[in-house]
Amino acid sequence: MVLPNFVQKALRDEPIPIYGDGRQRRNFTYVGDAVEGILRLMATPAAVGQVFNMGGSEETSIEELARRVRAVCGSRSPLQYVPYSCAYSAGFEDMQRRRRTPANCERPSDSHPPRRSTRSSAAWRNTSAPEMEGSSKP
Repeated sequence: MVLPNFVQKALRDEPIPIYGDGRQRRNFTYVGDAVEGILRLMATPAAVGQVFNMGGSEETSIEELARRVRAVCGSRSPLQYVPYSCAYSAGFEDMQRRRRTPANCERPSDSHPPRRSTRSSAAWRNTSAPEMEGSSKP
């Protein structure tokens, strides 16, 4: 939910909250790409019983994601760093980096790479802004 939340804040020029220092790294996947990949695997008899990584391959820090969203949306939103202690209960630990794909986990065929990146997803949301309730941008 981080990408739609960042885009919503950016479209309204509101502060974009980044929990922790923003250096935590994540791998984002457009749901349409994951669904398409699953459907293709369902139609592939050789895929039965195999393990596949449906995620994208671009690792991005949360801070970089916020900066990209702000740039794509043409936003003046400040980045607002929020200590974990203000957002989560005592003892919360965030994973600083996503897990690597296990060696025994295949990727679906390279002939069908993901079609959407975090940049294109934010740009698409920016063009859909008039439909978003409360949006102050045209």
